[in-house]
Amino acid sequence: MKTALGKQGEALHTEIDTIIQGMKSDIDDMDAQHIATIDRQEDAINRTITEMTEVIQDLKSDSKLWTCGDDNILRLYNLQGELLRAVQTKSGNKPQDIAVAQSGDLVYIDWYNGSINLVSDSKCNILIAHGIGHHCIHIIDLDGHFLCLIDNCGIQFPKGLCVDSRDNLFVAEYASRKVKKLQSYK
Repeated sequence: MKTALGKQGEALHTEIDTIIQGMKSDIDDMDAQHIATIDRQEDAINRTITEMTEVIQDLKSDSKLWTCGDDNILRLYNLQGELLRAVQTKSGNKPQDIAVAQSGDLVYIDWYNGSINLVSDSKCNILIAHGIGHHCIHIIDLDGHFLCLIDNCGIQFPKGLCVDSRDNLFVAEYASRKVKKLQSYK
């Protein structure tokens, strides 16, 4: 009887050891999968950080110009009109307008949210694109007082405005899809 009990005990221990080994193997497999997932996420984060660093450097340059159009891509061009970079909006929606914030961040407004197209020059005057039927740009001071109107330079349907550090005004025309540079807009 003791011998039979001993054999039964050995059989149970062997079965338990087999189950435990299987569970340990399953845990090792799960660990490997988790580590692989974490590695993929880390790679994606590092790529995003690299891209964001490059975008920030591009934003600090006066020799380049960010644009948006009828798709969900923000494009960076040099002053010769060559495409340097294309970035898809995070939401996947079409941006109505883009701007570079004082912090240096590239900001866009989704197509469905609307836009005013405000830009300021080096004297903190505010420039407002007035494209629907008027084809002009208003310049007002910080208190909202009218300073001047740009309306006789062949601009049609101004949609986007950008002023560089030398107060060159870049006007994006909606209908023609052109960007015009006004060197002395004052």
